[in-house]
Amino acid sequence: MSLSDSQQNANRENATHSTGPKTEEGKARSRLNAFRHGITAKLLVMTEEESIAYQKFSRDLFFDLQPVGAMENLLVQTVVDSNWRMNCARTHEMALFAINHDESDQTSDHPEIDAALTAADVLSKKTNELKLVSLYESRINRTSQTAMKQLRERQAERQARESKEMAEASDIQKMFEMLGKAYKPQDSGFVFSLDRLNQYNVRQTHLLHAKIAKEVGYQIEIFRQKLERA
Repeated sequence: MSLSDSQQNANRENATHSTGPKTEEGKARSRLNAFRHGITAKLLVMTEEESIAYQKFSRDLFFDLQPVGAMENLLVQTVVDSNWRMNCARTHEMALFAINHDESDQTSDHPEIDAALTAADVLSKKTNELKLVSLYESRINRTSQTAMKQLRERQAERQARESKEMAEASDIQKMFEMLGKAYKPQDSGFVFSLDRLNQYNVRQTHLLHAKIAKEVGYQIEIFRQKLERA
């Protein structure tokens, strides 16, 4: 069905009353930025404010989880993206209640009652949308939990292997010192640096000394005697 002249004129008139951002500051906030992020170099499209928040969120989780190698980095990126999406889903759910609260016609003299009635109204009228958000969040959470499980397993295996290899390299280094020769871990096929091996040896020495100090009740003279006999 074609629109009448009056309907077309009305539509044009309504378009002139757009509620979009008018100021340069408002336009800047709503402007979308595209950037490539993470090991997968995927393209993300967000507002400038969102991209800043996302990148900080990503840096914080990478710092907390300390991935090593391509696969661990990929798993952490999955955790980052999954948790970001879950936060967005929760924000959407809260927005449903907030929008309907603003548009509610509840007019009692008790704001708390109005809020409760509005929430009940949203649960009744927006059931399908809320179920969809909940389903979406559950699926993302499973993805995040699976990635975290795989990450922890890989990290545990790597740390156990590194600990064993460090102990082996330390023994070889002591043999080389006995022979008066310099030693590089790479000569034995290890991938870590000599600095890391030296740090490991210092840590092991500190741990041994701390154990002895605890055993002698932190009595300095007895501690020194134990070290001399060690």
